Amino acid sequence: MKRPRYILSSRKMGIFLMIFSFLWIYTFTNYSLFRDGGQGTKESERLKAEILEKSKQYVQALAQENSQGEIAEGFSSYDLKKTMAVLLDSILLRLSKLEKKVDAAISNGTLGATLRNITQSENQNESRENQHQPKNLSQPLVLNDDAKNDYKIEKKRDMPAEPDKKNSILTARDLILEPDHTCQYRDSELVGYVHCKGKIEWMNKYWQTDPCYSHYGVDGSDCTVAIYLSEIENWCPVLPWRKGAVNNLLHDPDAVPELVVTKRCYNISEHWEYAKSTPVPIIIYYSTCMANIKTDKSGLYKLMTDEKFAWMKMRIDRMWESKWVPAAKSLASKQDLGNRMQKRILIHLGLLTKESGFKIAETAFSGGPLGELVQWTDIITSLYILGHDLTISTRTDILKNYMKSKGVTSKNCPVSGVRPLDLIYIDIVGLKQFKKVAGPLWNQFNCMLRVIDTFGTEPAFNVDSYARRAGTKSVWGKWNLVPQQFMTMFPHTPDNSFMGFVVENYSNNTKVMKKEKDMAVVYGKKGDMWLGSRKYLDIIREKFTLHATVYVNESGIESLLGVPSYVINHGLLKGDQVQDLLRRAKLFVGLGFPFEGPAPLEAIANGCVFLNPSFDPPKNSKNTDFFKGKPTLRELPSQHPYAERFIGKPYVRTININDATALRQALTDIQNTADLKPYLPHEYTTEGMLQRLHAYIEHQNFCNRRVEMWPPLSALQVKIASNGESCKDICMKHDLVCEPAFFKELNSVERIEKEGQMQCREKKVLDEIYPPSFTDNSACFIQNHHLLYSCAGGVKNQNRICPCRDYIRGQVALCKDCF
Repeated sequence: MKRPRYILSSRKMGIFLMIFSFLWIYTFTNYSLFRDGGQGTKESERLKAEILEKSKQYVQALAQENSQGEIAEGFSSYDLKKTMAVLLDSILLRLSKLEKKVDAAISNGTLGATLRNITQSENQNESRENQHQPKNLSQPLVLNDDAKNDYKIEKKRDMPAEPDKKNSILTARDLILEPDHTCQYRDSELVGYVHCKGKIEWMNKYWQTDPCYSHYGVDGSDCTVAIYLSEIENWCPVLPWRKGAVNNLLHDPDAVPELVVTKRCYNISEHWEYAKSTPVPIIIYYSTCMANIKTDKSGLYKLMTDEKFAWMKMRIDRMWESKWVPAAKSLASKQDLGNRMQKRILIHLGLLTKESGFKIAETAFSGGPLGELVQWTDIITSLYILGHDLTISTRTDILKNYMKSKGVTSKNCPVSGVRPLDLIYIDIVGLKQFKKVAGPLWNQFNCMLRVIDTFGTEPAFNVDSYARRAGTKSVWGKWNLVPQQFMTMFPHTPDNSFMGFVVENYSNNTKVMKKEKDMAVVYGKKGDMWLGSRKYLDIIREKFTLHATVYVNESGIESLLGVPSYVINHGLLKGDQVQDLLRRAKLFVGLGFPFEGPAPLEAIANGCVFLNPSFDPPKNSKNTDFFKGKPTLRELPSQHPYAERFIGKPYVRTININDATALRQALTDIQNTADLKPYLPHEYTTEGMLQRLHAYIEHQNFCNRRVEMWPPLSALQVKIASNGESCKDICMKHDLVCEPAFFKELNSVERIEKEGQMQCREKKVLDEIYPPSFTDNSACFIQNHHLLYSCAGGVKNQNRICPCRDYIRGQVALCKDCF
């Protein structure tokens, strides 16, 4: 039987071909995919790559045809296309370099370090003389073997082994994927940065006026402007996504918390090194040593060769072996003074410059004012003994040459690299001279300033914009510094830091001194200080023999015009002779002037009772010529408010000298009182001075707002001031002191509501000295300007939220947890 023949019709053939084609395509597709492990390149991606490659070739060809990239008048769209091609070609070249560096970093595991080196300078052999001139911030440092052995790099104990990813700088992923990093500031972020908006507006308009700005990366974009103003010049807050970056030009140890660098003395000009095992930068400090206690004054005298230091050196000689050296050893036995970085400190005494016209050094041996010389002598001595590297200037030309040697020129460009110095101790006169020398770079150095300011500068006079608006102008104010940068002779203004001085005495504080019962010494070295006090002195004469140390000039008679004839005048005495006179005297008589001088403390330290004239009304800038123009509204209730408040009876008798009855009674009480032991508050001893200054140097940092708070927050005690009451007064009522460093912790609606036990119905952000505060009708006020936080001043119908803290008896500048 024959099988039937199958004849392929055209229809069957078509169906067969369709099935075959489908199977072939399916098989080929699966083969291609599985052959590449599922990672094969899609056709669209292949075509995309080809298009990009062809486009790149096209751009490069056009760029070669029009290498100059200029657009002539009447240019065509084709000309514009060729010009754009040149720009695109440059961009492609830069991206190519970036890709290579990122690839290399990923493969070598050194991504973080490589990213910091992306823009490294080609000229790494730049001379040491130009080390502080503007240059690339990321220039790496290559150390030879000897130099490497001088460094010990160790992790901080309380830091994790790996850097915090959240705080790291931009990664390759950030650069490629371009995450949403905003460079615009919200109003809430600008609290305390009142000049930020204005600086941004100025920079947007004028960034091309100086090549300095483009050198540091400014290209007119929001991000580069914000980064420059926050990380280079510190006018604005650091952007949240940039807080891990360490780009500030003048580096300090707090800028890199992950690592600590300790080293022996070693001069080196560069400032970056990268550890091979970690991408975290290590800052190398220029000419930095460890600070060690110094007990040989010969090194100090090499810095004080000018004849203007004659009186100061005489004071140092008297106190060196008997006071300073034992005090340094005693402090070292109580506190750990090891492992301290030596600070490079510039000391400029403007009051001794020729331009000041004061002639303080020239009149020191002829009855001139000595308070400032006493304080400066003790500051310089303390800084030297604590082991810091000092440069002392008493001339403006020396100041100019010194700053020029540190890279400060007339150019606008900030000084780059490491800090050329760490601290600048200066007075108000010198401050004006320094600002002129610093010029456009003032803002870069002003955080290093420590201004020795006898009577203090209150925030209302310090902030220029506020002083103009509120009418608190002063020729000595408007510096726009952190108020705690001003350092006073007495702790009368908590907004400022208390520097103090050392009271010179040679008494044994444990023994009662034998006194001449009817002997009194009058406080007044010049005859004109005695004018108008005859009636007062006549009453004292009834019970005491009066002695004086009034300077007598060549004419003799003219110098003693205000001094009664019954006063025994010893003339101007040397320091040790004054001490001998005070050891014999029972009473030290104040005449009402000079205000807040050191002599009453010297008398008390020798067992005398100080008769302290009270003032009603209190002396201030409105009723006393001496205080007019001074940047403070402080009121003096007596000649010596410190002695009145912090010492008091039986050593201090504050009295209205115009009340004859009360005066006679006080004199009788003093005469009948048993002789007193010498008394001197610890803060006015050599050890107290060293302790306080050491704490300031180690903990006060006004250049970096991100450092740990000091005094520590554990010392904070919040008090609510009544209407019209100042924070200084409410803290004093509770035997506390106002601490301005804590104000920022209280400056929020949430904290006002908590402390005031109320709910804010209205919120206002003000440039005033009273916030944070609230009213009876639940209006809450927030401080907008961080330089206006003030312990002084009260306002009607407002209750201030006040930051108080405890203090160490005899050391009011320090809290119990401060060290």
